[in-house]
Amino acid sequence: RTDIAFALNAGTAVLRRRLIRRADSEGRSDDTHAAMTARLAAFGVVPDDLLAHYSDRGILHPLDAERPLEEVTADVRHLVNALVACTEAGRA
Repeated sequence: RTDIAFALNAGTAVLRRRLIRRADSEGRSDDTHAAMTARLAAFGVVPDDLLAHYSDRGILHPLDAERPLEEVTADVRHLVNALVACTEAGRA
């Protein structure tokens, strides 16, 4: 069962910059321009019907993923911790 879903929204330019930074910092030879383009095409778009499904269930949390990674991570942790707290309170 899915209890929480995130839509991490970021533009292609931001994602490409992050991939380039990762390639530089980790020395990844598989992060070529062609590979990045293919990866963004394959994984960069979530079907509207899937987003609608989670939204209709009230569990979709869209996040502005163009913000600094630390901020996005903090938001995700906060939402997951809130879900865990609610789940644990329901069991008590």
